[in-house]
This record gives sequence, C-alpha cells and structure tokens, in this order.
Amino acid sequence: MLLNARSLNLKMHALETLLSMENIDICAVTETWFKAPESTPALPGYTSYHAFRPQNLDRTTKGGGVSIFIKDTHTSRLVAQHEASETIHVQLTVGKTAFQFIACYRPPSQTQEPHSAFLRTLENMKVSPNTIILGDFNYPNIDWEHYSSSNTLAQRFLEFINSNAMEQLVTTPTRGENVLDLVITNMGSLCSTPEVYPSLVRSDHKQISLDIHIPSSPLAKETTVKNFSKANFTLL
Repeated sequence: MLLNARSLNLKMHALETLLSMENIDICAVTETWFKAPESTPALPGYTSYHAFRPQNLDRTTKGGGVSIFIKDTHTSRLVAQHEASETIHVQLTVGKTAFQFIACYRPPSQTQEPHSAFLRTLENMKVSPNTIILGDFNYPNIDWEHYSSSNTLAQRFLEFINSNAMEQLVTTPTRGENVLDLVITNMGSLCSTPEVYPSLVRSDHKQISLDIHIPSSPLAKETTVKNFSKANFTLL
C-alpha cells in the first residue's frame, strides 16, 4: 500500500487499524512529518524504516519524510537511507528471492539542483531485478499514456525510468486531476492493476493498493500473503 499521510503523528492508530483491516504486508507512507527517531511512534506488528527530512535544508522543515512498514513476520533489512533526498531503500526476502522497495518523496517546489541530487540518489541505488520505486513524486505534467512531458525535470525523470527498463503502473489521478503518487517497477508482469481510492487516514491524496504475485518454487508449498502472493503480497 502507498499513501500520503500529510502527517502520521496523530494518525498512527488509524494506520494500524487500516493495515490490520486490510491485512497489509507492506506499506509505504510519504509526508510522515516525523522529525527524529526518538519521537517516532512504533507500529505494532511491523518493522519500521524511516527517512527524516533534514532540518538544515533551504526549505520549510514542516512536512516531508518517508517510511516503509513491513510485517515483522517477513525478513527485511535496511539497504540505504538518504534523508537529503527523502528516499529510503528496504530489501524484503521471500524464500531465496530478494525484492527491493524504494520509497520517495519529492517536494513540488524542487528546483534543478536538488532534483539532480534526487535522481543521482535513485541512479546510485543501481536498480536490480524485482524492484519497486514508489512514492509522491509531484510530476503533474507527465503524460503517462505516452511517457512524455514538456517539463525539463519531468523529462529527466522519464529518462531514468526508460534507461532502467521500468514502467509506471498508476494511471488514475491520486490528487485532484493529477497522477502524483507513482508505482514504478521492472516486475510489472507480477503486479496487479493498482487500485486507487480515497485515503482512510485523512489526506488530500488518494491511497494505492496492489498485489505482487510471487511464483513459488516447484518444491515449495504455495503460500498466500496479502500483498505478496503465490506468495501474494498486498502493498498498501
């Protein structure tokens, strides 16, 4: 599951209820507004990974931040945390297969220099097989049917997607008439069509849910895990 929370500070109980109700395995949240590890609330039953907005950036410190929550029954680890680019990379291992989840928040007012740094962060992560990059990217001027844009920053982002043989799966507007919250992957054949619907944690963005179908090995017992199945994982 992917959602933009516009502050999780007073919404952790709502998030906990939502993940329990939907039986979600993996949840990526943008605009957490968390500021530091010691003041970040825990989410029972989940391993939490966070990237906090640095308070020395030349923009308001309110807002920003990303988190990934993974059920603690799964094996996961932090790969990289880039707070300056508000990006976090977590690896989930299912059997002998590793899946990479990269969550991002790109501010809508981002100028060319920090945008270049943001793209370098993604490029340095060296996209591997079974990767999903998701988050609030704030590119309202991309035509996702034709993967085109008249905006220079958006064009560079599209170049990154194309150069890594990835595709963007969300086509329904996620805020107003714009597709701002994206799911980008090189394993589209394993992903269900994203469902976009009003957020249950009070936000001006809609939330996105999809399943990832993971084929079992011939000798392994097939399992179903919400938002990863065959194994079947449900990503909220």
